Amino acid sequence: MKITYSKIYDNICNRGKQRKFSILGEIYHNHHIIPKHCGGTNDSENITYITLREHIIAHYLLWKLHKNVNDLRALKMLGANLSRKYRQKIGRWCYENKIGRYGASDEQKRAWILKGIQTQMERKVGIFDPEKRKEYASMGGKASIKSPNNPWSYWASKEGRKHRGSLGGKAHKGKVVMHKPGEQTFKRIHKQEVQKYKDMGYCLGSPFKPRLGKKGKPSKHRRKVTNGIIIYDSIHDAAEKNNVAPSTIIYRCKSKKSTWSYVCESEL
Repeated sequence: MKITYSKIYDNICNRGKQRKFSILGEIYHNHHIIPKHCGGTNDSENITYITLREHIIAHYLLWKLHKNVNDLRALKMLGANLSRKYRQKIGRWCYENKIGRYGASDEQKRAWILKGIQTQMERKVGIFDPEKRKEYASMGGKASIKSPNNPWSYWASKEGRKHRGSLGGKAHKGKVVMHKPGEQTFKRIHKQEVQKYKDMGYCLGSPFKPRLGKKGKPSKHRRKVTNGIIIYDSIHDAAEKNNVAPSTIIYRCKSKKSTWSYVCESEL
């Protein structure tokens, strides 16, 4: 496997050697074939020009080949979506080797904070008055909650949370789920508007496929349902014919007060 990784890495570097700094407006990254953390130099023979995607792949291949944590750090700086396991590995390595903030003195950390404030002031971001900054910081998340520009400010406030909690399931009561074939989104619509949305091409139910059982097939107990009189081939079939959402049929089947129930094959 390591031979395959090495071949792919060599192909990326050799292809990059034939490029210029930019071709047709595409900007390339300078990549050290032998990384600097492995003793590589800045000589032109050790530099290749690759795209961002190739740069991420290159450092991933180097990590697979040499298991050097610095390649994982390079992936993180390039914007790769690392798993939690890799992020923990980077953090542990930086802590043990006193890299970055783990090896910085209090004066150095203070200097970084002041530099960040200065950068914000230059970019006209944030509150510049030191007293207002302290006041804003002391408020924590409450500052954004109370902001009139925040559309969720009411629901994030204490009163809004109480209001939302008091609604319970009433927030969606009287609504059904509908979706447009081919789309992966759905809407909750009042029952009075169902026909209107059907005319617009919407269907009842969620666009997502029902969960499968252990053997990769729909559970036997959920293939057919009955309302005590009629046996329907599936939950979706029952929902379509009764003009309700599939979740409503499931709720009725689970309810002890309802005549609806699942039909097992042994009962047929």
